Amino acid sequence: MSDSKYFYAQPTHSSPATRRWQLPADREVVEVVKHSAAVHVYMAVTAFGCTQLIIVTGGKQKPPHGKKFFDKTGKNYLRGVGEEEYRSCVLQKMLIDINNLFQPTPHALTWIFQQDGAPAHTAASTKQLLGRVLSPSRLMLDWPPNSPDLSWIENVWAWMDRKLRERPDCKNENELIQNLQEIWGSIPLTMLRNCAAGMKRRMEKVLEKKGEALNH
Repeated sequence: MSDSKYFYAQPTHSSPATRRWQLPADREVVEVVKHSAAVHVYMAVTAFGCTQLIIVTGGKQKPPHGKKFFDKTGKNYLRGVGEEEYRSCVLQKMLIDINNLFQPTPHALTWIFQQDGAPAHTAASTKQLLGRVLSPSRLMLDWPPNSPDLSWIENVWAWMDRKLRERPDCKNENELIQNLQEIWGSIPLTMLRNCAAGMKRRMEKVLEKKGEALNH
């Protein structure tokens, strides 16, 4: 299961740890951070471990690969990931890592690659690449939009964000990246296995609720 996420050096409007004005008056008043440094990362998770944390275009950091990527209008990407970057800098690395994670297991020939319906993921050139390197039985192209209940990687992202918030606010992008790499290196294998094992029950709950959002 693969996905991307933005992490912020300081809590922002959209982060789980948003700082707000606090009442009553005897409590500390803290202003919401509006323009925090950010990094955009990709990762895939399995019951046997995670792929490397891949930093991509989309935060405020300089191009992480030493080159810029341009959209169809000729403008370089400042947010989000285009198909060229996804193919060359994300997808190929993830597939190599996934193969290595599954290789020592009895499931080496049975894993399925999952990604959401982002334009870079569903682009014709991306599908062509996946078609060359994966057998049809390993590829799940169709995935319902806006379906976090079906993606247990969201649990891993939330865990990483909580661990990040337990640390002092990062001063810049480099410090944020260093913190994220350290947190990534401490992801418990037991958590990954529990999340993967819980998918059967999660799917049953989704069916019970006829596709409505689950209450966590």
